[in-house]
Amino acid sequence: MMMFVRKKKNKSGSVSIQIVEKLNRKNKILETIGCSSNITEIELLYQKALMELPNHYGPTLFDKDYEPQISELSNDSIRAL
Repeated sequence: MMMFVRKKKNKSGSVSIQIVEKLNRKNKILETIGCSSNITEIELLYQKALMELPNHYGPTLFDKDYEPQISELSNDSIRAL
């Protein structure tokens, strides 16, 4: 499972910013952050999506603020970034 933020061009010429999960070669859109044709607004939406990504992904062992207890650790706690 891999999650990422993408900029997707629409038929209208605008760009949608989406949080996407890739699982078994298929993309699943988890959330559309916004849509715009203004370059500045697209970058702001992209930065917002990057900030929202951990909310969908959950804490990882690499997060500075996350200190798991030994009893919480399992193979499911390990994620490749």
